[in-house]
Amino acid sequence: ATAHIMALESLIEKNKGSQQINQWYLASLKAKTEKPQVDNKTLETYAGNYGYRTLTFENGNLYYQRKGNNKYKLAPINDHLFMVEGNDDFRIKVIIEQGKVVAIQGISDDGSYSQNARDAS
Repeated sequence: ATAHIMALESLIEKNKGSQQINQWYLASLKAKTEKPQVDNKTLETYAGNYGYRTLTFENGNLYYQRKGNNKYKLAPINDHLFMVEGNDDFRIKVIIEQGKVVAIQGISDDGSYSQNARDAS
């Protein structure tokens, strides 16, 4: 993993290839190597329904599920951005405004995203 991280950093530094894709995979590799932690209290605040998307907190982990599809474990890149286990080209971002979770975004590695507001509880 370290060699792969160094190779991506070199490509980014030399402005070779797709910067967006290189940055995307560099963040993923660093997160897999460094394993950032988000405390359970924070993860619990993210759990909820967001239109056709749901985040659940179970056994110390956050999970993502799109209505009618499988549930996937999320791994943090930082305290509000998560990799979706088994899907390297898709991430979930938690949107916080004025200290409250208001929405989540599903983000693709090409930069496209869709946002769903948190359902009123």
